[in-house]
Amino acid sequence: MVDASLGRVAFDPPPDAEIPEWFDLAEFERTVTLRLTREQLAALPRPHRVEREDDLRDGHVQADVVVIGERRLDYLLVCLDPEVDVVSPGDADASVNTRRDCSRHTSHQAPDVPTVE
Repeated sequence: MVDASLGRVAFDPPPDAEIPEWFDLAEFERTVTLRLTREQLAALPRPHRVEREDDLRDGHVQADVVVIGERRLDYLLVCLDPEVDVVSPGDADASVNTRRDCSRHTSHQAPDVPTVE
């Protein structure tokens, strides 16, 4: 942000804040490797960090995505497009499969709307 104002009151943005060295969250980082399209990668919920991104021959990307904490990892996995493959860790894949099984039994269409075939 460069500047902002509310009426006649001017606002100067604060200087860039530096994160102190003692504020280390590395022990809480959780990494998941995903196989997905670039559009799906761009649509992942934030905050996250992409550590590694490899282009695959079929037009997909294999990416190591890092989040802070189990809760954000769970949220990331729940928000994944059903077409995204979880490469590792294996227990994350099991949780995604459970979510996908539940979503198959849930209709996303209102019951009174006729389907078009």
